[in-house]
Amino acid sequence: MPSINMIATRRAERRNLERQVRMAGLIVLCMVVAGFAVLSFMTACIYATDRTISKLDKQLATIQPTVKQIADYEAQTKELQPRLQLLADSREKTLLWYSIMQDLSRSMPANTWLTDVTTVKTMQVSAPTGESAAQTRTQKVSLKLRGTSTSQMMVGETMIRLNNWPEFERVDLSYTQQGGREDATTVEFEINAPLLDRSTKGGISPNGSH
Repeated sequence: MPSINMIATRRAERRNLERQVRMAGLIVLCMVVAGFAVLSFMTACIYATDRTISKLDKQLATIQPTVKQIADYEAQTKELQPRLQLLADSREKTLLWYSIMQDLSRSMPANTWLTDVTTVKTMQVSAPTGESAAQTRTQKVSLKLRGTSTSQMMVGETMIRLNNWPEFERVDLSYTQQGGREDATTVEFEINAPLLDRSTKGGISPNGSH
C-alpha cells in the first residue's frame, strides 16, 4: 500500500506537469497569434502594393500617349535643329549688318560722303596655347570705307564717331589725299574698320562696349 508521502509527491508532479503543459500551450498560442498577425500585416502590405502598382499602371497607360507625343516632338525638334541654327545665324548676321549700316549713316558728319563700302575677309592663325596644342584658324572681317569730305577735320570726326560703335573692333585710317575735283577743295579718304569677333559671347570690345 503506497504511502501518503508518495501520493502527495505524485500529485505535485502532476500539477507541475499540467502547469508546464498550460505554459507551453500558452506560448504556442501566442506564437500562433503573432504569426497570424505578421501574416495579416504582410498580406495587407502586399495587397496595398498591388493596388498601388495597378493604380500606377493605369496612370502610366493614361499618360503614355502624351509621353509618345513628347518623344515625337523631341525627334522633330532634333531634325529641325540644323535649320533652326542656320535661321538663327542668318538672323544674327542680318541684324549685325543692319546695325552696321545704321552706324555708318549716323557716323557721317556734314559734307562727308561714303563712295564705296567693301568687306575684306582674312584668315588669322593663332599660336597654340597651354590648353591646346593645335593652332586655331579664325576668319576676320573688316570694312573698307572710301569716301570724300571737305576737310581733314571731318575725316577725323568720322573716325571718332565710328570708333564709338560696339560693332567695330577699332578704326584705322589707311590714307587721305587731295580730291580730284578742281572746282572744290575735297579730301578723299580710306578707313579700315575690323569688325569685333562676336563668336566670344560676353566679350568686351576695345571701345568699351559689350
